[in-house]
Amino acid sequence: MIHSLTQKFPILNLWQPPFKHLLRLSILWVILVACTANVCNSFFIKWGFRDDSRYASLIGVIDGTAYQPYVYRSTVPRLADLAVQQIPEKKQEKLFERIISSDKLKNHFFHDVPAEQWTPRVALDYHLMYGLTLLSFLLTLIYLRKIFLHFSDNYSASILAVVLFSLIYPLTFKRGGYFYDFFELLGITVSTYYFLTDRKFLASILLMLTAFNKETAFVAAFGFFFLHAKDYPMQKRVAYFALQFIACFLIRQWIIAPYTGNTDSALHFHLLDNAKFWLNPVNYFKLSDFYTLGLFSPTLQHVLLFPWLAYWIRAGWQQMDDMLKRYTLGIFIPNLLLFLNFTTKDEFRNFSLSMIALYIILIHGFSNFRQWLDQK
Repeated sequence: MIHSLTQKFPILNLWQPPFKHLLRLSILWVILVACTANVCNSFFIKWGFRDDSRYASLIGVIDGTAYQPYVYRSTVPRLADLAVQQIPEKKQEKLFERIISSDKLKNHFFHDVPAEQWTPRVALDYHLMYGLTLLSFLLTLIYLRKIFLHFSDNYSASILAVVLFSLIYPLTFKRGGYFYDFFELLGITVSTYYFLTDRKFLASILLMLTAFNKETAFVAAFGFFFLHAKDYPMQKRVAYFALQFIACFLIRQWIIAPYTGNTDSALHFHLLDNAKFWLNPVNYFKLSDFYTLGLFSPTLQHVLLFPWLAYWIRAGWQQMDDMLKRYTLGIFIPNLLLFLNFTTKDEFRNFSLSMIALYIILIHGFSNFRQWLDQK
C-alpha cells in the first residue's frame, strides 16, 4: 500500500530529495551531538575546570592569579566574564536562583569550587564557559568532516571519521586536561581547513586568533609553510609564514607581559623524566579510566593500541602526496620537540598542534586499513 501511494504521490517518498537530505542532516546532527557529549563528559568528569588546583583553576585564570603559564590562557574566560558583566545584577540574581535550584553542573563537574565563591557572577561564568567548550568541540567535528570531504566525497566515511576521532581523542586526557585545549583544537582545525581550501589569508587570521587562546599556536606556521602547491611562489610562502609567525610571536609577548610576576614560570623542562618514562616497558601495558570512572581501557602507547594505530598511520603516509608529507613533518617535528622537552611523560594533549596533520594521515590510510582488517 505504501509503495503504491508513493508511486502515485512521489512527494510522500521519504527516501528521495528533499526528504533524503533532511534525514541525512538529522543523522549527522545526532551523531555530532552524541560525539560532543561523550568527549566533553569524559573530559569534565576527569578534569572539570581544574578547580581542584589553585594553580590553574578557572577562577584564578579569570582574575589573573593563576600560575604561569596557565594564566596566559585567559582570553576566552575573560571574554566570557566580560559578557556576564553586561548582564544587569538583578538579572544575574534571577539566573543564579534558577541555577542553584538544582546546580546540576556544579554537582557533576564544578564541585571543587568552594561554596563561598559560588556567586552569581562566578556561576554564570562557569555555565557560559561550559557551553562555549561544548560548542567549540561541536564546531571542531563539523570542520573535521569538512576536511575529510576535501579529500574524499564518501559521505558515510566522513561521518565514521568524525566518530573515530571522537573515540580516540579522550585518550589524550590521561595526564592533564585543560579547557583551552578545546579552543586550540578548534582554531587549528578551522585554520587548516581554510588553508587547504586556498583561503590562506583567512586561515592566517584564524591562526592569530588561536594564538590569543594559547601562545604556542605559532608552531602551526611551520607546517603551513609547506601546505602549498608545488608551483606556488616562494616569495608568497615566505610572506605568509612571516605574517603568521611574527603576529603569533607578538601576540604571545602581549598576553604573557601582565603575568611575569605570577608564581612559577612559563617553561618546565622534563626531558630526563620523559626519557625514563618511555624507556620503562611497564608504561606500555597500563590502563586508564579516561572514558568514564571505573571503566579502564588501553592508553595510546599500550601494546594493544599502538601497533594498529602505527599500521594505519603507515598506510596513510604511503598514500599522501609530497606536499602533505612536508606539511606533516613541518608541524610534527617542532611539536615533538616541545612535547619531549616541556611536557610530562605521556601528556598527549600537547600534540594538539599536529593532531589535524595526524588526522589527515588517517584519512588517507582509511581504505587500506579497512582492507587489511577485512582480510581473513
